[in-house]
Amino acid sequence: MNSINMFEMYDVADFTSLNQGTQDHSDNENEELLAAYDQYLNRCVDIQDYEHIKTINEGTYGVVHKATHKQTGELVAVKYLKCFDSEERFSIAAARELKFLMNLWHENIVLVHELAMGSSRSEMFIVMEYLPHQIRSLLDTVRNKRQRFGPEHIHCLMTQLIRAMAYLHQNRVMHRDLKPENILMCKDGYLKVADFGMARECKQPPRQYTPGMCSLWYGAPELLLLSKEYSTSVDMWSIGCIFAEFINIWPLFLGESETDQLKKIYKVLGTPSDTVWPGYSTLPLVGDITFDEYAPSGLRKELKHKILSDSGFDLLQRMLIYDPKRRISAKEALRHKYFDNEPVTISPDEFLKSLDLEDDHEDTESNTRSGSEGDEQSDSDTGDDEQSGSDMEDEEKSGSSGEDLTF
Repeated sequence: MNSINMFEMYDVADFTSLNQGTQDHSDNENEELLAAYDQYLNRCVDIQDYEHIKTINEGTYGVVHKATHKQTGELVAVKYLKCFDSEERFSIAAARELKFLMNLWHENIVLVHELAMGSSRSEMFIVMEYLPHQIRSLLDTVRNKRQRFGPEHIHCLMTQLIRAMAYLHQNRVMHRDLKPENILMCKDGYLKVADFGMARECKQPPRQYTPGMCSLWYGAPELLLLSKEYSTSVDMWSIGCIFAEFINIWPLFLGESETDQLKKIYKVLGTPSDTVWPGYSTLPLVGDITFDEYAPSGLRKELKHKILSDSGFDLLQRMLIYDPKRRISAKEALRHKYFDNEPVTISPDEFLKSLDLEDDHEDTESNTRSGSEGDEQSDSDTGDDEQSGSDMEDEEKSGSSGEDLTF
């Protein structure tokens, strides 16, 4: 089955109530999401149906636990959503994540099994499939073993990642926080996009959104320059950075601040101008910061391992175009010759076996910090490869396997 047919298998998700004139943090959206939250409460099971094993991670909008269903023994990830703050104010961001997860259905997006409620209406839990591998820690393990992904591994990962993005963008959803920490993998090698805490509906016609919503190393230039007008193309830039990281087994642009990140991008791709990026000079930070004029050093030189085909490099270049309107879309990427003409590929269920990572990788669980030096701590929802020290402290506080999942 080719990629386009796979993409067309999935129906458009139902975001009808989100499409009714919502605005950023508007009263209308607040009311709609609160009403949806009340409806979800009626569908909840009791959280005591699950047995707590350990705490996996804690992010901005929730805490993720590893648990089992008491009756079936199924292993799951349970995310406690912080839908209300200490003053009982409703969290728009957490409610958005809940609504997206409940309406999205694709083999390359984390699957929600059901919702559960604790002792009060403010205690909402999302029960999701448990995914043992995180792409960030897979990259770390491959690098530490002095291995690399072959062309077939990269093709397998990119095919699945682009399918997930095509589905999201078809449904007018931009993720806004794509990075290896938020891309997980099941034991069968299937890639899953997770953590929709920063996701937003993408309105038509284009509108203004909160600026700067991205992870530093994977943020599109328009986000780093604090533009309020952006679209799903920001996700395609992030995917381009991830694509290059699959090749190098190391992040492409390793900035220490927004300005430094832009400088590193400009050194490789050249300093942009209104000629290559119409409207560049009007972006908020351009007038506030003086950037040196860099001639492009060449993206090809930044790819340490010469394993990418000409068609693959063409796709990468199209993802890392400055002008968001000219940047390739996910739907266009699915039709790119890289996905049709590559002679070497591998199926997801062969991915981990071919790298000899199945047993070796899982045995290192919870021993070291996930992510490269200088990167942000992972907030991924259902992955459990490796934990930071703070995560392990949370696990000790939460108790050992066998206790009820309570707070």
